[in-house]
Amino acid sequence: MLKGTVETGRVVINEYPEGLEIIIPSQKSTFASGFLTIWLLAWSYGEIFIFNKIINGPEASTDAFIVFWLCAWTLGGMLAIFLLMWNTKGREIIRIDDKELWRSREYVWFSRSGRYQLNDIQNLRLNEIDLSRPDIDQSEFWGITGGSITFDYGHCTEKLARELDQEDASELIDLLKARYPIA
Repeated sequence: MLKGTVETGRVVINEYPEGLEIIIPSQKSTFASGFLTIWLLAWSYGEIFIFNKIINGPEASTDAFIVFWLCAWTLGGMLAIFLLMWNTKGREIIRIDDKELWRSREYVWFSRSGRYQLNDIQNLRLNEIDLSRPDIDQSEFWGITGGSITFDYGHCTEKLARELDQEDASELIDLLKARYPIA
């Protein structure tokens, strides 16, 4: 039963009697989508060409380098497909009630999620990302992991709200701290 929906810029906040649902769509980039699509066309040509060479070519063509190259090429293509799916249809959903926070990053065909007990969440804060630091996690730099909001959970540091800017993330932190018993 929906109590209310608030749209703040790109973020949709649905208020239910049992808690909040925050939907943050990925930032769409026409350039990234176009580039990845063209890159994937070239990638598929290379993938099919080398695979056919291994299957139909002389036995000498199945040397270790070509097999290694095909494996690396396949992984690169899978990463590009993953990034294209996030860029076109991705969204992060955060649900919170009196007991737990649930986060899911949804792509086209799959999602990654995590559940966190509210009483174990500590130090909810803004993640001030400095992309110029040399020690930054590369997956965070490319937008695969990370987030604008950080909290400590047990011995781990968790991040969420990857697509929010610092101002929106700060407002969301204030909302969550005002409504729920989060330290």
